[in-house]
Amino acid sequence: MSAKLLLEQLKKGELSPAEGVKQFKQLKQAKQRQTEKQNSAELLFVHADWVDAPLQPVSKPTGDILVFDTTGDLIAELQRVWQQREGSGLAHTEVRWARVSPGARYAVDGDHYQLPVADAKSYTRLLDDLKAQGFRVGLIIHAWSNDTYSPEVLTEQLDSSIGSLFLLSQALLQQKLQQKQSETVEVQYVYRGQVGSVSPVYAALSGFARTVQLEAPHYHYKTIELAGTLVESSEKLLDEWGQR
Repeated sequence: MSAKLLLEQLKKGELSPAEGVKQFKQLKQAKQRQTEKQNSAELLFVHADWVDAPLQPVSKPTGDILVFDTTGDLIAELQRVWQQREGSGLAHTEVRWARVSPGARYAVDGDHYQLPVADAKSYTRLLDDLKAQGFRVGLIIHAWSNDTYSPEVLTEQLDSSIGSLFLLSQALLQQKLQQKQSETVEVQYVYRGQVGSVSPVYAALSGFARTVQLEAPHYHYKTIELAGTLVESSEKLLDEWGQR
């Protein structure tokens, strides 16, 4: 089975997020075994080194901002930073904000939306409601993975990270949220890093994000590991918008 076929099944709802993750892992493992077999006559050891890459100046991105934020602290800080940039001419002024938090049922209170994290229909309803309000998404910050990895709450972390991003991506691919094919929607998946270790739950989404972007290039996915808290990193998240 190919990655393209897996995405098609996700779009049609034929695969659950959990089964999708399982299939992606099996596909990746099969490709790794094939590569190892082809290169069995020669061993090649690769060591990755992180290199500082300063952010490049980009033209002011446009569009509205949708933030998946459990407490409301992140979006409040993002709006504060944005207002400062508006005053100095570094950000466009016509931007709308909306916040999404986990809830027991789908509910709307002004620009605050609540939805059950594992309910696919709620993500589609969210995008439909935003579109009906004339909300033109330019940036989505998915920041429900604010907790460091813990085996004790693995199920909850899977639902709020891999499961939620799967369902959001499925809804985006189905609804084609952008009004013009040429308009790019940036999706930032943000999680807190752990000193000296890699979170297997959150880091696994990097491969999924690359696969979605190959199939839908008008959605630009980024996975961002933060050293500090979400609020402390709010300015950096806005700086990332538009970077390629």
